[in-house]
Amino acid sequence: MSLPNSIDSSERLGRRVFQARDARRAAKGNYPPRTLQPKLHENLSVDRLDEADLANLAAMAQAQDGRTLQGWITITAQDAANSGHPAIAAPTAENPRHAELQFTRWEPDHITEDAVRLLLNAVWTPAPPTPAGDPSA
Repeated sequence: MSLPNSIDSSERLGRRVFQARDARRAAKGNYPPRTLQPKLHENLSVDRLDEADLANLAAMAQAQDGRTLQGWITITAQDAANSGHPAIAAPTAENPRHAELQFTRWEPDHITEDAVRLLLNAVWTPAPPTPAGDPSA
């Protein structure tokens, strides 16, 4: 399946969560701001959840990272744009469903403030069980 290069405003974008502690907090609606803070001078990597089979996406994420994916902190592309962080499709060879939220302010206080603003409309999406067999399926 070919993915569209443009991201629809209603599309769900998910930031991967591997730490069980962060997943437990997120499942209760308590999202740690650091989960949506990019590395300095980099955009924030997210997965395009509406464009993927979540079990296969989880298996791919686990194969890439070597840890069990707990789920995703999810926002819509519209909520990201309204928070000043438009989403762009950024497929990679390893993840054709990769996208990025654009960041432009790099002072530590601004990064935290921007992460908190993004989290205002976030929801928790737990990872489904991964398919048996090949994790890259």
